[in-house]
Amino acid sequence: GYASFRDDAHHHEEQRARVSNLILVISAALIAMAASEAVDSFGRAMIGIMLIVLGLSGTVFAWKFYEYLTRAYERAHQFYAELDRRFPAVGFMAARENADTVLTPRFKKIGRLTVHRIWMILNVSVACVGLLLPALHRPDTTSVAPSAQGASTQAESHK
Repeated sequence: GYASFRDDAHHHEEQRARVSNLILVISAALIAMAASEAVDSFGRAMIGIMLIVLGLSGTVFAWKFYEYLTRAYERAHQFYAELDRRFPAVGFMAARENADTVLTPRFKKIGRLTVHRIWMILNVSVACVGLLLPALHRPDTTSVAPSAQGASTQAESHK
């Protein structure tokens, strides 16, 4: 019944949060690894590819869990509609609409930014970091610059 659909919705929301949080933790570890001096440009490129895959996978998972969540809420909403149809004097649907009417103006600016969109933005951001990571060039501080190397070679040849 109604409670099971609400429980399903809650379960899907928890699953979406768990998957996205896992992706963010793995991504943070990969980014930290990429910042290490032990990782060369090829390693950063491979980490970038992993971040792209993680971000896109997270986006797909978030979208799919949102579908499941929406389906469960719609099924629960149908119970309200049926109760309202059978017992119109109680006014189940009118009470819900009144609550929306009262709350919507209070959250007018942020009302369009849904939790689903936030999860999507987070996961897409992981993929974007993966795209940018190989482009971030960290100069190699262990090698000698060509001009300094040439000068030291000339100095040695004059000895």
